[in-house]
Amino acid sequence: MPQNDNKRSRDSSESRDRDDFQFEIVRHFGVLSTTSRGWIKELNLVRWNGRDPKYDIREWQPDHQKMSKGVTLTREEIGELFDILETTPEEFRDGLDDSGDDLLEKTA
Repeated sequence: MPQNDNKRSRDSSESRDRDDFQFEIVRHFGVLSTTSRGWIKELNLVRWNGRDPKYDIREWQPDHQKMSKGVTLTREEIGELFDILETTPEEFRDGLDDSGDDLLEKTA
């Protein structure tokens, strides 16, 4: 697997070796948020240790040298997530029901 030093290659993939694992950002879909420390929460398609790529949500340093713990999803799981989000009422997405009560507290 080709190694990329702090820059994206022409095909927009990025790969890194770590002591115990390798990863390659196959495709960057977008930024979800940026923390006050400058870390960026992204949705990417990532190949871990040469395996099939998975959808990945996690925070990264801007240079992708360090990452937080994240969530990886298969193609099937990301499809299920989209289905759930499409059928979720707008009020729930906003976190409040019609009375103004916090739905997240009610579901806990």
